[in-house]
Amino acid sequence: MDTHSLEDPIEPLYDARIRGAAVIGTAVGGRVHLHGGCWVSPCAGDPPQLMVAFPKEFEGARLVRQAGALSVSLLATDDAGWLGRFFQGEQAIRPESEARFLRSSTGCPVLAGAVAYFDCHLVQALDLGDFLLAVGDVVAGDVLHPERRNLTVNEIIAERDPRGTDDATLPFEGFDFDMGRLAAAPGGPVSPHRFQQLYAHRAWGLFFVSAAQGGRGHFHIGGSMMQTSHEPPRMAIALRKTWEGSAWISSGAPFAMTLIADDQIGLVRRFAAGAQSAAALAGDRRPLGDGLFTLRQGIAWFRCRPEMVRDVGDCFLVVAPVEQSEWLRQDATNLTDAGLAWILPVSRESEAGFSLHDRDQGGEPCVEPI
Repeated sequence: MDTHSLEDPIEPLYDARIRGAAVIGTAVGGRVHLHGGCWVSPCAGDPPQLMVAFPKEFEGARLVRQAGALSVSLLATDDAGWLGRFFQGEQAIRPESEARFLRSSTGCPVLAGAVAYFDCHLVQALDLGDFLLAVGDVVAGDVLHPERRNLTVNEIIAERDPRGTDDATLPFEGFDFDMGRLAAAPGGPVSPHRFQQLYAHRAWGLFFVSAAQGGRGHFHIGGSMMQTSHEPPRMAIALRKTWEGSAWISSGAPFAMTLIADDQIGLVRRFAAGAQSAAALAGDRRPLGDGLFTLRQGIAWFRCRPEMVRDVGDCFLVVAPVEQSEWLRQDATNLTDAGLAWILPVSRESEAGFSLHDRDQGGEPCVEPI
């Protein structure tokens, strides 16, 4: 949450995404910074990596580069009151509040009341102008309170929107504190499987992704993407290298992302069962041109064109400015991965794309005029 959020024309659409709130921390040389936000996402599974967007107007963007480390704590609904006080200016760790925090293995602050946390070594830092996109290897983590639920930014905004400087005190500056005073956070190394288990405790909305090149298309449903800057508005998306569409996007082909509504669970069920081509989703899709599609009953769509690509292990991390966007159903609610617990274990997403010249059941080409 930063001072430019309300000036971004894309953010109202992206706000429709369900986003679990997090507290991001970093510390170096006795200087500490904390900020609350939601621009956090997995960007690789092997090795496990997270990407985190730091507003460059916050001191944390400078400190994280110096520290080479960061922590991500999944905020629990139980800590909503603390978050309110945080945005009223109580942003330093003081003697009376030390019990609320733990120290990660990299020396960063962790919320003791968090649902779960991730401890990361910084491996890449991408300057996006108004934001710094930090990519970190997840070296440790744990579920601290499995009985608690991750508070969503959507819930926070609905009660009192803390974005901008008029209604909240944002953490532009860090504070001096000896991290050695804090108890060590529990947890150990994080394997790819353990990473999935930890991240499953975050509330996170799903997108439908469409890619195309050379007369072929590829669809994907997932959540490893997020907005990552305001000026210009950009999206960052992680794509498995084994997917055919990843090669097209990583070489510069545009792609489209559609927020999936919770009443589209039937579509997701069919997709998980193998209906993953334009012909198979003929009644659900809408053409955007260049072989790309959105979902007719989605919430909002974003058309993006890659600007930079980074190799992050088993995935490509793609940063792409938003070229076009549109509301589809502004009153719909985003489907989250939590709602798919019974689907995802049996889902087999195809690594291969499909021909855009196949004919659907009506005998028409899959690529319609706009």
